[in-house]
Amino acid sequence: ARAEEQARQATLERARAEEQAQRAQVAEEQAALERTKVEKLLELLLQKGINPNDLI
Repeated sequence: ARAEEQARQATLERARAEEQAQRAQVAEEQAALERTKVEKLLELLLQKGINPNDLI
């Protein structure tokens, strides 16, 4: 029974770790998308001759 409980605990911990890793990956992907949006926006401003620093 003790070994079963330990195995169950290990399975739960592994599932939690996998879930956390998935959340981290999603967050990374979202950050990459945001970065891309910002880069495109900066590029657009520069093409139009607008210095992004003037907007601050």
